[in-house]
Amino acid sequence: MEDSELYISVREEINVEAFELFQTMEFQKMVRKTILKVLPFNRVYTFEDYHQESFIACLSAVEKFNRIHKSNNGNGAGSNKMSLRTYAMWHVFKAIYKLADTGEVVWDVMDENGEYVETISNKEFRRRKKSLELKNYTFNAISLIQELYEENSEL
Repeated sequence: MEDSELYISVREEINVEAFELFQTMEFQKMVRKTILKVLPFNRVYTFEDYHQESFIACLSAVEKFNRIHKSNNGNGAGSNKMSLRTYAMWHVFKAIYKLADTGEVVWDVMDENGEYVETISNKEFRRRKKSLELKNYTFNAISLIQELYEENSEL
């Protein structure tokens, strides 16, 4: 078997393993719950965008996990500390949150009288949302890409 055929064979095994893991009901529930949690924070991307990014992260995680496992013969540091499912879910969470925090959305914060207080990043908004709600502040998401598009279409 040539190197290219071996590579294709290994890639197919990883693809199948990642797909089977991604399709499990438990994994899908966790992915869906996470996507629905971040969806309101960045309206630039749809549920399907996040879902696709989740699968790509799962695929990458399976590949990395197998590489670590093989290089350590299943006995090395990191290989026995986390299951494949946990490792993959960790990568999926990172990918979803990274996509949500791309900086394409900012939030205008208004006080209880509707007066402008500040504009904060999506990441900062997610961190401070509950404390701002306790102050009866309201928020308005602004898509920087949409605003740029609208400005350019007026020219």
